[in-house]
Amino acid sequence: MKLLSAAAVVLLAIAVLSCGTEPSEEDVSASVLSVELSGDQISGFAANASWTQCAEGSFESYLLYRSENPDIEGNLAGAELLGEFTDSGYLQYADDTVEMGVEYYYALMTVGDHYDFAWSNEDSLDIPEACGPTPSVLTAALLENDAMLSWTECPDGDFLSYTLYRSSDPGIESDPSFATIIYSSEAAEDTLFTDTGLIAGDYYYALKTANEANLFSWSNEEAVTIIDSIPTVQNLVLEAASSGRTVVLSWSDVGVPVDGYEVYFREDESSSWEVEQIVQEAGATITASCAGYYSVRAFIGTQYSEDYSASVSTMPSIINTTFTIYDNYSPAQYHTAFIFGETFGQTGYAPSTAFVQDIYAYDESMKGDLDVSFYSGNFGPFGNGNQTYFQEPQLGMYGSCDPEGTWYAESYALYPSDSVVFLKLPYVGGKNAYVKVLALSIQPEPQSNNGTMVSFRYEYQSEDRGLCLFTNQAR
Repeated sequence: MKLLSAAAVVLLAIAVLSCGTEPSEEDVSASVLSVELSGDQISGFAANASWTQCAEGSFESYLLYRSENPDIEGNLAGAELLGEFTDSGYLQYADDTVEMGVEYYYALMTVGDHYDFAWSNEDSLDIPEACGPTPSVLTAALLENDAMLSWTECPDGDFLSYTLYRSSDPGIESDPSFATIIYSSEAAEDTLFTDTGLIAGDYYYALKTANEANLFSWSNEEAVTIIDSIPTVQNLVLEAASSGRTVVLSWSDVGVPVDGYEVYFREDESSSWEVEQIVQEAGATITASCAGYYSVRAFIGTQYSEDYSASVSTMPSIINTTFTIYDNYSPAQYHTAFIFGETFGQTGYAPSTAFVQDIYAYDESMKGDLDVSFYSGNFGPFGNGNQTYFQEPQLGMYGSCDPEGTWYAESYALYPSDSVVFLKLPYVGGKNAYVKVLALSIQPEPQSNNGTMVSFRYEYQSEDRGLCLFTNQAR
């Protein structure tokens, strides 16, 4: 088979244009042409033309034409010759010069050796616009050594497929060839996948959504980190900024990327840890309702530090000794005043100028009843001591007092039903010290007609902390 010269092709085209489309007496048969789309918006699209073979021995060549307008056979001057193929077995051609958003028409002329010819059918193809499907939003979470992947459903009617990629390096969208396909689905409602059995390392995920036009879009990229173990949190401290009911904690970063930290609390050392707060950084500020202990663990998904951190305490000094003081109607040799120490208390005589009391017991009435009050050490007939303020606890709330609440500066009347009273001791330099007087017992003094005795224990929060937190105990 000889190749038509350029001049011969031109002469043939002139003949077709001048004589119409009637074939010569020595006909060649027409091929059946079809054109299909391939490629994507990254690698580029192509129109793949294929046709049936001409079986006549008079075959000379195939001429493949393309136009942006229909009726190539009737308007050959407006068409573009893509190629001439002189091998009758050459039955396909990839047109990779197409542009997005354009509709193309194709037709094949089969030419015989006496310039007779026959036209194929005309086929067309729309090249898609460069607009992919609605992208999904990807979410990744860790459950032990498994990555739980989920994404939003593609709402498009021409949805074709999801393809989920994983890589040990970021930037999957820019170069998917370095990533591994771990899941694919042709159902739009399939939006969950678990990547199981991961070993220690960094993992990056991205989801490609494709539509029927061979266009696609990428989700956001999500990352998870699997480590052999998360170190135990170190250097947990109660910061000096703690005051009143506000507990300020800080600790050292564990040195590996984590999702956050869980701060735990318990009221005593025999209780179980309970999550008090979840934070992202190495520090927490907590408004507490009672004293207790704090610990911290770091976490990544459901993976936690090897152990709880060493705990810190906001516990007061708990003085379990029961002390008793007496009012002014009791025998004179009985102690009537009290000094609160951080580790132990001391009873003494309110009338003595040598005993600088914080409080003393005093009865303003003249009756033989249980009327008795705590007096501030600097108030009343024996006011040679220290200033003390009194606060009544809120109903059933014994774990803390209110630094900004109502404080009584002179005296506080006691009743047999009382079990707790809070004290503020501002006489020490710096922050206030706070005391909880608990297990109150108001009883008649048996050696006198009108005397009353007051028994109690107490808890003490040092001015070094300035906290007003205590146990929840009342008795």
